[in-house]
Amino acid sequence: MSEKLIDYPGTNLRVDQRRKNKISYKRRKYDRRAKKFQYQRTIHLSDTNTFGSVYFARFFEFQGEAREEFLKYFMGNDFEAFLAKEIGIVTVEAKCKYNAPLFVYDDIVVNIQVPQLKRAKFKLTFTIKNQSDDKQYALGEQWIGFTNKEGIPIPIPDIIIKNLKQHVLDT
Repeated sequence: MSEKLIDYPGTNLRVDQRRKNKISYKRRKYDRRAKKFQYQRTIHLSDTNTFGSVYFARFFEFQGEAREEFLKYFMGNDFEAFLAKEIGIVTVEAKCKYNAPLFVYDDIVVNIQVPQLKRAKFKLTFTIKNQSDDKQYALGEQWIGFTNKEGIPIPIPDIIIKNLKQHVLDT
């Protein structure tokens, strides 16, 4: 039996080499028990202001990045079919409660949960934490809706409900 090559960023280490060198993959993106999606990123200079702390508006951008990764993750193979339908994804409402500053090169995790699913929109909650101390640096929420290609609001598409239902907290 031949060894499989693993596509590890920047290398093609064999399974035994990876174990020997103790190289491990990032944590799983989704915690099924807590119904929580995790998006990880590092703060870069472009995320900070003159003083080296993260500018408040960037927290909304972190939410947006995490939301896009979450949508791509939970849609799986249906993601491209959804994009082909020319349905608009609209942030109906967004909030962010800032708790503490983040600084350049902090490694953060944005946890996303889906507490509510209604007929025409669903709610996402965001908890932004620093991986080094597990402290909450910001809490946010967004209501996500959908439009047809003319920009008219529509109910949540069936393809979204089919894939999102299992991630809703109250089910």
